[in-house]
Amino acid sequence: MMLWRLMVVRVNDTQDFLLHRLTPLELQEKFKELNADAVFAFQLRNPVHNGHALLMQDTRRSLIERGYRNPVLLLHPLGKHCVALLSCPWLALMCYRS
Repeated sequence: MMLWRLMVVRVNDTQDFLLHRLTPLELQEKFKELNADAVFAFQLRNPVHNGHALLMQDTRRSLIERGYRNPVLLLHPLGKHCVALLSCPWLALMCYRS
């Protein structure tokens, strides 16, 4: 049996990431639109670098080898917790978009 601890998070609506925030239901709809048969997620506190990219590519390849046809990546940045991102959030957003 697994027990999960829930935490209420207050969202600052003035953040640069506001347009990219989706509710769980909105995410489900987005995954349906993309015809995703699997979703794999990465939560990062720093901008994406080559090590992250290789890990994400390897995970997608592994899922395809297991029979999934269209695995989709959910990238979840924790920009609020990284000093470098706080100093330049628009740059971090551009990294995540690419």
